Amino acid sequence: MMKKIALIYMGGTFGCVGEPLMPMPEQHFLPLLGKVIPPHLNVDCFAAPSIKDSSACTAVDWLPLIQQIQQLQLKDYQHFVIIHGTDTLSYAAATLARFLAQSCHASSQVANILYLISMVTIPENSLMQLATYI
Repeated sequence: MMKKIALIYMGGTFGCVGEPLMPMPEQHFLPLLGKVIPPHLNVDCFAAPSIKDSSACTAVDWLPLIQQIQQLQLKDYQHFVIIHGTDTLSYAAATLARFLAQSCHASSQVANILYLISMVTIPENSLMQLATYI
């Protein structure tokens, strides 16, 4: 059985549009994202509880994200891709690692999250690279 992958959109430059750049609303971004994910992968797209420019992200934003990931783990999602900007990426990764280390599937989850959250810019073929990694 193919592993379930949850892709969570939290904002960042990857999902930004306009002048000045602003994160695209989830109802516009997620359908576009769904069109570029190869259909043979078992990827479901979700919006984070808070979608914003990463320069404005704090623990208040990451703690609900952690809860969302834990809820998805209970629904048998095994891998997580988080679309997050670079401004506070290191803080987000540290917070996720700290809190998810004691989570349902802790042994593999933290390594997967830290690897995937580091995918700051997503080249055209990165989803295929992701499939190879998993």
